[in-house]
Amino acid sequence: MRTSTRIAAAFIALGTAAAGVTVASSGSAAPQHAKAVHTIRLVAHSSTDGAGTGPRSFVGADTDRSPRTHKIVGFDAITGTFNQATGKATIIAAFALKGGTIEARFQGTATSFRGRILNGTGRYAGISGTATATSPTQNSPITHVTLRYS
Repeated sequence: MRTSTRIAAAFIALGTAAAGVTVASSGSAAPQHAKAVHTIRLVAHSSTDGAGTGPRSFVGADTDRSPRTHKIVGFDAITGTFNQATGKATIIAAFALKGGTIEARFQGTATSFRGRILNGTGRYAGISGTATATSPTQNSPITHVTLRYS
């Protein structure tokens, strides 16, 4: 597979349209000093084909939908690089959601990415946590994203 095709596949795989935002707090039995853990689940629908910005770099944007209601809950923009030696892509994604934004860094292959939440703005200011993104196939126009933070 050509490098530009792999870059586009990695971009599509991390297209992070939020197909449903679900926020769940941990149980109230947690100690008062422990922060509540929240989860946002999104289905990203590729709204652009993305673009290669160099031999191993790319950008793109997605519409994020609720997995439960399928309503639009936000948008995201991504930028990334593809490492030909390891076959992995590193992607920085910014999710614009009601009340603020969440920025995350992912690393993985065309169908499975894991990473960390880097920061947030608005209601998400000061958050930290983990992020995952999976696609059914390498060329799928949807990606399931889970953001867990406190």
